[in-house]
Amino acid sequence: MKGRGFSLIELLVVLAIVVVLAGIATPIVSGCISRAKAGRAQSDIAAISLACQQMLRDTDASSFRKVLALDEDVTDIEAGIEAYTAAFYCLLQHGRDAEYSTEWPARVTLSPVARERLGTSYVPNASTDPWGNLYQFHIGLWRTRAYGIVTTSKDDYRNNMPFRIYWLDDSIPAMPSPADGYLDADGNAYNYPAPVSKDIYVWSLGADGISGQKTANNGECYNGQLGAYMDGGGDDINNWDAGGSWNEHY
Repeated sequence: MKGRGFSLIELLVVLAIVVVLAGIATPIVSGCISRAKAGRAQSDIAAISLACQQMLRDTDASSFRKVLALDEDVTDIEAGIEAYTAAFYCLLQHGRDAEYSTEWPARVTLSPVARERLGTSYVPNASTDPWGNLYQFHIGLWRTRAYGIVTTSKDDYRNNMPFRIYWLDDSIPAMPSPADGYLDADGNAYNYPAPVSKDIYVWSLGADGISGQKTANNGECYNGQLGAYMDGGGDDINNWDAGGSWNEHY
């Protein structure tokens, strides 16, 4: 006797179950992939930061400003970040031969003394972040006046720091207000700028590929000019926020 086939209703029921299970599994798998990418970015940034510290020790310089000089015609932060990013990728991959790379930025000069003291390479396989974007670099100590920003007090100096964790304007939906700032177990303040004295700032643009760190007070966003919002969503992963404020986005 031939076996009975499935009826149309039975097939529809099975199909509905498969769709439901797929709907449940998809966000779980997607979340796991997203968190794995964030974890890889954190690991990469930590390794890059250590390599940069070794680079600084090799040159016996007090800061990277003694190692790299940015041309005076670079007057906005975006251009500065682009130039430093290209320079550090070359330094990580090629060490003392970095300037011979075709990727070396014309607007950055490497100190001849520092060049002689550098190793041959630090992170030979330095690549893009998990979302296909270059990791971003800027050297410390941060100097707002390097881009023509006039500051009149210590508060102004800190307020113009372009590397914040969150927006500080509570009129923007879903963005924390300054009152929401708090200290983590290590004493790092959320909703406040990165440490002014850090030797090197390294960060990933995150999943959205947009920088969410360059903000200023009173609802203004600093991207070379004050007055325009640039909402990066706060998902940027960096080497200064020990509290990992980006984790909520992954």
